[in-house]
Amino acid sequence: EFVDAAPVRSGKKAAAAAAAAAAAPAQAYTAPTEAVHLACLEKISVSLDKDGGVQKMELKGDLMLRVTDASKGAIRIAVNMGENPGFQIRTHPKIDKNLFSSSSTLGLKDATTPFPSGNPLGVLRWRLETKDEDLIPLSINCWPSEAGNGSQVNIEYELLGKSPDLYNVVIAIPCPSGQQAPQPTQCDGDFAYNSRKQLVEWRNPVVDKSNSQGSLEFTTQAPIDPSAFFPIEVTFTGKTPYAQIAIGGVTDAQSGQ
Repeated sequence: EFVDAAPVRSGKKAAAAAAAAAAAPAQAYTAPTEAVHLACLEKISVSLDKDGGVQKMELKGDLMLRVTDASKGAIRIAVNMGENPGFQIRTHPKIDKNLFSSSSTLGLKDATTPFPSGNPLGVLRWRLETKDEDLIPLSINCWPSEAGNGSQVNIEYELLGKSPDLYNVVIAIPCPSGQQAPQPTQCDGDFAYNSRKQLVEWRNPVVDKSNSQGSLEFTTQAPIDPSAFFPIEVTFTGKTPYAQIAIGGVTDAQSGQ
């Protein structure tokens, strides 16, 4: 999940296996105290086959507005729109669509009417569905094989070129190892075995350009059917929206200040 949230001040003082899921639980955040608060929220879900091919990638995003001072709710929100090929982008029904189409500015049709105050309001929404392997944030390859009296698993990740930095990355590999925990022989990051869930958890606090590729190798004391190491689940969070959508500024709807 990608989160980009900040109070706005202006003139208004305002890969894997059968499936690899790239999504994380929503993050809690402190309630805004500014008169105008905007947050970009995204959630990405990706399913890959055992060879790393993309079965489906779905991205959903929302720009959320919260006004805490009703007297400062008559505003215009400038949005910096980059190139977003394949994205479906829609505004809230009460937003002036002509204004957004002509200047990438979000505002109500009646400039004198303030946005509702109190609860967050979704003012812009975007969505992407694709099978383009170049667009997935993180690719995963897993190679289980027999090794003597046990099994050996080699797994690697790669951060793709267009991806933003990823945080709290956890790659969870099923591993029904019985009484003895699997042992890592090489690990870029942190290795742990969850005996209750029978999962190998490969963790990296940050995956960015400095560690855009990483690998893990571990062994089990008994042979395991290769299919038992799937599906692999990947979770992460991010600080920058995947879509090229950013907040440019907020101004008074009538004065432009």
